[in-house]
Amino acid sequence: PFAGAEEWLVDLIHSDHNVHVQRYALLSLAHIRVERAVALAQGFLQAHHADEYMIIASMDIVAAYNQALLRPYYATLRQHSSDYVRQRVPES
Repeated sequence: PFAGAEEWLVDLIHSDHNVHVQRYALLSLAHIRVERAVALAQGFLQAHHADEYMIIASMDIVAAYNQALLRPYYATLRQHSSDYVRQRVPES
């Protein structure tokens, strides 16, 4: 039933300049192809994306898949410009 949807969502994530579209595409992708969504979410975390909601969505996707995969990003996330992002990072 999702034929073509995965690539369409990935295209939106990579090509749309509207961060809201990118975020919802990433969240949608997590429902149909979680491993690919996790990889893309990790990319946003590595790139220190400026949009706090994209970071939070990425954190949620990675943590839901495997909390241990999120730990390497904690130090960087504690330095994010958003108070909300920083508050979501557990203490060491």
